[in-house]
Amino acid sequence: MRATQIVVAAALAVFPALPCPAHGPSSEVANKKTVRRMIEAINARDFDALDAVVASDVVRHSAATPGVKVRNLYQFKDFLLRDLAAVPDAQQEVTAMIAEGDKVAVRAIYRGTQSGPMGPFPASGRPVEIPFLGMLRIEHGKIAEMWVEWDNLAALTELGHLKPPTAEAQSIDPGSAEARKALARRWFEDVINRRDLDAIDETYAANYVHHGTEGNEMHGRDEVRTFAAAILAASADRRAEVEQQVVEGDLVVTRFTSSGTHTGPFMGHEPTGEPWTTEGIVISRIENGQIAEDWEIVHVSGLQ
Repeated sequence: MRATQIVVAAALAVFPALPCPAHGPSSEVANKKTVRRMIEAINARDFDALDAVVASDVVRHSAATPGVKVRNLYQFKDFLLRDLAAVPDAQQEVTAMIAEGDKVAVRAIYRGTQSGPMGPFPASGRPVEIPFLGMLRIEHGKIAEMWVEWDNLAALTELGHLKPPTAEAQSIDPGSAEARKALARRWFEDVINRRDLDAIDETYAANYVHHGTEGNEMHGRDEVRTFAAAILAASADRRAEVEQQVVEGDLVVTRFTSSGTHTGPFMGHEPTGEPWTTEGIVISRIENGQIAEDWEIVHVSGLQ
């Protein structure tokens, strides 16, 4: 055999033993499977299963959660546990997945009900559906790095923690009937649902007077703020709903319900841990773009 033939034969014998390229169709399929296994484990609350698909030194990046630091698997699991404390029924649904090289891109939807505190935001009891995007880097068969982003403002608005800045609301004539209705709703939507006590200063006149059931009265913004703070402290998950409104001249009639769990003392009533509901009607008199006076009749149930 010629020397050149020997060299070629030797080369052909060696090539089959060389490793396959690091990235290719088969590795990209495997990478997709790794990402799906992680999401399935999270949905199933099987955090032990994450050890097989997530690297011990995994790093997570997200501008949507700037205060969350994930630099290892332990911190990642801790983040997931804290998320479940706020949204115990959380589920993630993958709607699209693309792999190239060592990266997998994911489009998905996060669904659940916020029944626990979420950072500074108290439990809202509302469902939320958040589309999100993720990019994950795979190394040695495990997820080594991830980037996850979603519209945080839209999510907080959907949960009732932020007021939606709608074009319709911005275009309302300040002197119109719709503007007066919106002003009368601020106690329910902003003060109670958003826990925004500063909205009181914008909503109520300095010499505001409230006429309540059994002759109870409040005078001025400070007394309104004290009353609102007491309600929110006594019922952290409290939510209010405006059922109906009617306006005529400077008067707005609002029918509402407000409910939550009695978790703290309130005006001499010790917490029961039971539902506490208020149904009522309030007539608000508007003067110079603020509520100057109102009259309220309520029915309270669950407050022992």
